[in-house]
Amino acid sequence: MSLTFVSLVPNDTIWIAYLYKNSGCSGTPFQKAGWWSLADGQSVSVWNGDLAWLNRYYYYYAESKNGLIWNGPINVTVTNNAFSQCQWNNANTTRTVGFQLIDIGINWDYTVTLVPPGWKPQPAPTGGSSGSIWGDDDDDDDDDDDDG
Repeated sequence: MSLTFVSLVPNDTIWIAYLYKNSGCSGTPFQKAGWWSLADGQSVSVWNGDLAWLNRYYYYYAESKNGLIWNGPINVTVTNNAFSQCQWNNANTTRTVGFQLIDIGINWDYTVTLVPPGWKPQPAPTGGSSGSIWGDDDDDDDDDDDDG
């Protein structure tokens, strides 16, 4: 049971940050954490546990060494160094990035597969207790994930 990110971007490195519910954070009860590094074909589980039990909604932002970006409309300040802090804690932050929504529904496991522009994924599995989305960056810096 986990939130997992997979890179299918050839000859590139991707860094990932995400937001998850943390009732210990004041204001908006979300924690921000980053950066996990992935090479092509690698995966990383950023949260281990029953996802649906914690919250239905998660958010992520990813960027690659070669300039690809997977982003969304939720602006959050982050640092370029590894971090784990409440969403509105701006200590040591250096820039603002846009996080995009992941609605995991009632899934216990969820996988986000990051792919290059123009990638046409196979249909995502249906039913069961796990889900996934395909992030397809088209270089326009909009919320550009394709729900499969």
